[in-house]
Amino acid sequence: MLWGVQGTANTVQAPHRHDMHEFFVCLNHAGRQYLNGQRFPFVRGKAFLLYSGSTHIVEADAKSPAEFCFVCFDPLHFLNCGANDIHDLLEEIIKRKYWSSMGMDGTGRKNIELGLELVEECQNHLPFALAKGNALLTELLINYYRGVTSASPTRQEREVLKIRELCGRISKNPEYHLGIDQAARKAAMCRTSFIQRFRRHTGMSYSAYVQKTRIKKAIDLFSREDLPVYEAAYAAGFNNLGHFSRVFKKITGRTPAKFKKLIRTCGLFPRLLKINN
Repeated sequence: MLWGVQGTANTVQAPHRHDMHEFFVCLNHAGRQYLNGQRFPFVRGKAFLLYSGSTHIVEADAKSPAEFCFVCFDPLHFLNCGANDIHDLLEEIIKRKYWSSMGMDGTGRKNIELGLELVEECQNHLPFALAKGNALLTELLINYYRGVTSASPTRQEREVLKIRELCGRISKNPEYHLGIDQAARKAAMCRTSFIQRFRRHTGMSYSAYVQKTRIKKAIDLFSREDLPVYEAAYAAGFNNLGHFSRVFKKITGRTPAKFKKLIRTCGLFPRLLKINN
């Protein structure tokens, strides 16, 4: 469900919070947003992501009303729409506590444009309003994230970016053998720092990530092509069939042959692996 409003405020609101997430976009410079005890002045085009459960207040003066628009949505909205990657992006924003975003290169203007159009779709119940509303909310979230990350990144943020780029490269070509020392050099870190930061970012060791990515490729091959098990293993980057079978069963709970048969006979392709890139 999406619910949106364009409005004004000329007093100090009572502190409030709710179970839904709220995108809040400033339409002028006349107010203040208090979020979890922090004060943020209004700037036209500035957006706030008020997470579920966060306490917030809008404060403004009677002579200079604050103008804004906002849209509320369920925390599981993107999952319910099947947009798992966008849900993951939302979770990353929340985890990193990116409270507000304006950014450079017209990001603020885009926040206003998208926010107002989204409110209109929420209120007017036009044909395909939900589909368009989902698309606008997705674009607003992406624009918000780009606004946050357009500023000069900190050292920690640069390290995370390097690891994300490396994960993307591994996911694209998991069969390419990239040892941990090579991976650390590509991420511009020493081996020890790379091991620590990779686990912190992905929740698993480098070798476990590579193995899961390779098993995912083998499953993709089973689902699209009638390849023998050994061909799928080698195409996914495993040089030893026995090792492939052990890793495959450990991750999926089935041997490669049984998993392949399950797909071929039942048309079943379970989503067993969740690998964040």
